[in-house]
Amino acid sequence: MKDDDVKLTEVISVALAQETAITSTQVVRSGNPSAQIVSEGEFQSYECFRPTDMAFNPVSSSFLEHSTKFGWFYSQPRIQWHNGKNCLVYKTRHKRTLLWDLDMFLAVDICGLSSFGYLLVKNIICRNGSTDKISLIHSLMILFFGMLNIHGVWLHVMTAFYGEDAVRGWNGLRRLERDESSDKSSKPTSDRNLSLILTLIVRMFAVYPFLQIPSELFMNFDPYFYVIQDLRIFLNLCFGQTSILHFFRLIILTVTIYEISRIFALLILIFISTLAILARLNSAMVQKFANTRKIFDSIRTMEIITLNLQLFAPFQELGTFAVMSVGLVLFVIANFVTIALTRLPFPVYIFFPSVSVITGAIINATIPLAQAVHENSTEMLRNWGLTGLNLGQDAKLLRRKIKSARSLRLNVGLAGFRMFYFNRETKVRYFEAVITYTLTMLLGLREG
Repeated sequence: MKDDDVKLTEVISVALAQETAITSTQVVRSGNPSAQIVSEGEFQSYECFRPTDMAFNPVSSSFLEHSTKFGWFYSQPRIQWHNGKNCLVYKTRHKRTLLWDLDMFLAVDICGLSSFGYLLVKNIICRNGSTDKISLIHSLMILFFGMLNIHGVWLHVMTAFYGEDAVRGWNGLRRLERDESSDKSSKPTSDRNLSLILTLIVRMFAVYPFLQIPSELFMNFDPYFYVIQDLRIFLNLCFGQTSILHFFRLIILTVTIYEISRIFALLILIFISTLAILARLNSAMVQKFANTRKIFDSIRTMEIITLNLQLFAPFQELGTFAVMSVGLVLFVIANFVTIALTRLPFPVYIFFPSVSVITGAIINATIPLAQAVHENSTEMLRNWGLTGLNLGQDAKLLRRKIKSARSLRLNVGLAGFRMFYFNRETKVRYFEAVITYTLTMLLGLREG
């Protein structure tokens, strides 16, 4: 069976390569300058399309919003939205991209993790008899900031190792969706709710640095403050030397919070837009169900989708694991602060209810959509199998093709190990865990 699957994958890969070459030739002959294969020295990606493609208006507008809100910074992440060519690109050798790697490595990976680890060790020592203890609110804020740093390191690693294949897979799905939506039998409908959710996510993440950076600085909620205080006492630093350290603290905080907000918002956009693309492709294949010839075309479309998802899967699985695990901790802390710590200054307090709202919106936008994609593709394969009973000589060929096809689903995994996939129970269990841990923290506060 493994040999048959390998041969089938090779055949589909050749067919996909031939189709891409034919499409590229047609584009060149048609003289359409807005649809072309991107192949420049600083980035490579699959085919990009004209910005006026209405089938992708919600997705394109949200990525354009992201590039507008976050594009003014001096550095740029490896994965970017190309406004002119209307697609994702992956850059590695650009100066601004190298600056982004340097920022993430120094500010997030090194300074962020080391300071958070130092505070954890110090807190453990304080429990064993030291009088230099950290208050509850500061402990929660440091934990919140530390989890953000861990999430930032996660995003940096997955972008560096899996980002290029993810861009190729996403652009391949997007190209296929555009080809399917150009057929008169499949008319994609614009999802106004999707557009509102994506725009809300981008704008909230664009505001977060302006809320969180002043809060961290003036309320001393970041671990860097305690590291500087300990250095001042241990090295007997003067006021001027301490002020220089606080200046570097401001720079590191600004870079860390801004870069994490930018790459996290981009990650959410990529995931939700991928689910929207798969939902549209499912709809297009369902509309072809009545015609036998088009059933074979739909099976071939699903095979091409599977190949593109194989490129996208490592990035998606690791990213989903990070969002669900780290996001669970951030969600619980934000709920706890929203309910129990209402006496915080308003600019500091308002950040945490917004985190709860935006996290709930992300969960409501991703899990049900991923579940629907899986269930619809499974039902479609079952209907294809029932239809094949009445096809005569074509029934045997159709059964073989259906056996080689797999339902579309998004898994959650780590290092190639797939833990679970989104189903009807995932959303319920996730919110059940959030409510349980939030109530546990509230009860622990009362008992303390």
